[in-house]
Amino acid sequence: MNIYLNECSFDNISEIEESLFWLFDSINKLSPHSIYTRLQAIKNWKDTFDDLFDKPSRTYMERIINRLEDCNPASSVFYYHHFTHQDFGLAVSENISDTSLAIAAEKILQNQLAVILNLPNSSYNQRSYLPILQSPYNAKEQDKLANIPCFDSAKKAQCFVFLHEKIKHQVTQDFESFAKVYQTHIDSFDFANWKPKQMKDNKLIKNIAFPASSNVSIKKELDKWKIEKGSTEHNITEYNRLGGIVAELHGYTKNERLSSHYKYDIYEAGYGNNKLLLSIDVENGAFEVIESSGTHIGVYGYDGHYIKHYTEQKDIDTHSFKNIPTHLFLFK
Repeated sequence: MNIYLNECSFDNISEIEESLFWLFDSINKLSPHSIYTRLQAIKNWKDTFDDLFDKPSRTYMERIINRLEDCNPASSVFYYHHFTHQDFGLAVSENISDTSLAIAAEKILQNQLAVILNLPNSSYNQRSYLPILQSPYNAKEQDKLANIPCFDSAKKAQCFVFLHEKIKHQVTQDFESFAKVYQTHIDSFDFANWKPKQMKDNKLIKNIAFPASSNVSIKKELDKWKIEKGSTEHNITEYNRLGGIVAELHGYTKNERLSSHYKYDIYEAGYGNNKLLLSIDVENGAFEVIESSGTHIGVYGYDGHYIKHYTEQKDIDTHSFKNIPTHLFLFK
């Protein structure tokens, strides 16, 4: 999946510090994907408005530029136009051959997945798909239309990438139908104030700790997700793959540093005492759930159904994280 930052949307920035903070936060949310743009265009914009940059803005700008990847201009054998309206009878914008939009269009026309990230409130495009017309310099050849998925929300862009890179090959029902249901769930759930560790009768509240299961259609789909068992090595790989997809689907983020520290795949959500860690059970295909102190608090299925608590202290200690390095948490 190729993610492109639309450098043209920088022309609409009114609040520089606020926009740069949003962009820095968005780039972090889209990690570990690379985000491509025309870096020189971004640097030219920075130089133009340099007098308006305060110290925090300069810091954000420097960090943003360090995280972006430069992309090459589109092939010179084509030129591109962006339609400002879905009605193709209306006027088109200026030639955009030398932009990340054109490069994204080229990827789409090569049957590759690409998305555009606009800065919020950009007047450059107000639709979820950006129509780009690729025209050859040779008038005898036909024009080609590329509709590029376009977002001004990192969360929605991340959801699109996740659905197409990981979910699409896993779902058993019609993918487009599932994608719409899941997108609706993502849009409606308040992840910003999510407190996953909420207990009742010594068990996690399923629809809070595993929020995707609150949707009946998604839960039914999760019930069908199994692996074809084979060798021990195969099972470990497949359970880590599938468990990781399900953890992300519920809203958890893989903590690479904790995973490396404990030699398990570990996913994290929540802050402070409301934090939960999911460690993938590679023997049976489930989640070992661990609270912020490192104490094991139960085993749960992919849809969040309760499986068991360990009652023997030896078992609890074995499955808990001793001396958990809290400085490695993603969310403090």
